[in-house]
Amino acid sequence: MIDQENPATDNTSPEELVARVFDAKHLNTLSLVLSAADITHRIRIVSNKHMEIYVAEGLGGKAHQEIEAYTVENENWPLHFEKSLVFQPT
Repeated sequence: MIDQENPATDNTSPEELVARVFDAKHLNTLSLVLSAADITHRIRIVSNKHMEIYVAEGLGGKAHQEIEAYTVENENWPLHFEKSLVFQPT
């Protein structure tokens, strides 16, 4: 869900901020990670260069674990090969 209106920022909010991003591609990736982990989340667009992801209160730890696991698993991705190792048909 995308919310361009008011954020859940008051102390009575049942949501936790789990990510603040500044790139739409990164936002999409984190949203996919959370969706794959079956973590319902809300995206708030603060400006055209600032977006936030919120999850229900109590799910912040799980959301951070999933994001961290994804980050560690993909830290060397995409793979970079030496040109001589790349298949080049003649």
